[in-house]
Amino acid sequence: MTKEEYLNQLKLELRGLEEKDINDIIRDQEEFIRDAMSAGRSEGEVLRSLGSPKSLADSLKLEYKVRRIDSAGSTWESYKEILGSWGVLLALAPLNFLLLFGPVIAILSFMFTLILTSAIIVFIGAALLLIQFVVGFFAGFNFVQTAALLFGSIGVISLGLIGVALFVLISQLFIKLFIGYAHWNISFVKGKS
Repeated sequence: MTKEEYLNQLKLELRGLEEKDINDIIRDQEEFIRDAMSAGRSEGEVLRSLGSPKSLADSLKLEYKVRRIDSAGSTWESYKEILGSWGVLLALAPLNFLLLFGPVIAILSFMFTLILTSAIIVFIGAALLLIQFVVGFFAGFNFVQTAALLFGSIGVISLGLIGVALFVLISQLFIKLFIGYAHWNISFVKGKS
């Protein structure tokens, strides 16, 4: 395979990334090949050291996705990028499917349940607060009854908000663990090729 064939195949394998990023990667690889050849290595030797265009593209795509996860502005954007990088991670090392599928599905299920439950609790607390004022007004609750319902409603809302805060903290930990695992995969694959 010639340098041009290799770079054309690499460009095809990089589809899915932004055109600007693809062009930057191709330019970087051309420069790497040119520098290695000017240092005395043959074209074939340099291309073999890069590995197949597919494996190089997979590791470059994962690096790109990890950078996007790192720079995401919100937890939701991070989750979107994690789900988008799932396929790349599996292509990079098929064993990842066996290692990650169960734990990641369990963690994402727990996270979904936590945020949904927290939102329901906040909604119930807010509804209790509203009902307390409407019913209290018409039923003529005394101060103690009104205060008990008020603090009870605030307690329920607070419990839901604690769940939301817990969701955010666990999400940040999960995102950091995912990024670390992705970096390890990239290093592992680059070390193999």
